[in-house]
Amino acid sequence: MPKRIKYNIGDVFAMDLGNNIKGYGRILKIHEPTIFIELYKIDPKSEQTLATLADTESILSIWCSKNGITKGTWSIIGNIPVNDEFKLPDFWKMDAFNPNRIILVKGEHAFEVTERENSYEVPKEKIKDAQPYGIFGEEAVIIRYKFETKKQGLV
Repeated sequence: MPKRIKYNIGDVFAMDLGNNIKGYGRILKIHEPTIFIELYKIDPKSEQTLATLADTESILSIWCSKNGITKGTWSIIGNIPVNDEFKLPDFWKMDAFNPNRIILVKGEHAFEVTERENSYEVPKEKIKDAQPYGIFGEEAVIIRYKFETKKQGLV
């Protein structure tokens, strides 16, 4: 029987992004069977330590399945405590019944921010720094993280 991997809020993990590069993140919130994580804005070509990550800003915060951790795909390298004043970021999503409507989620409140005209572009001026809403699988987390690091010029 495989060993059961335990995890806690504040656990920092490393993930393989392919081509000998690594990404790093931290568990901020646990709501079984999902976790809310932040992914660090770092140069993925260099190894990172807990000390350097403690002072690093995040590039993305998302809800995801716990499978990356529990299957051992992402390896826990230590723990950096989470500040008690931690606040969830704003999120954006498309309306399930009308994909042209963009909804902004702030805490427990949701607001329609725009009606698009058959465009697949998300209006940045309307959502500002809001992050995509949904629960990502472990592979989707890696794809999104690679996208964000590339967009920031880190890869």
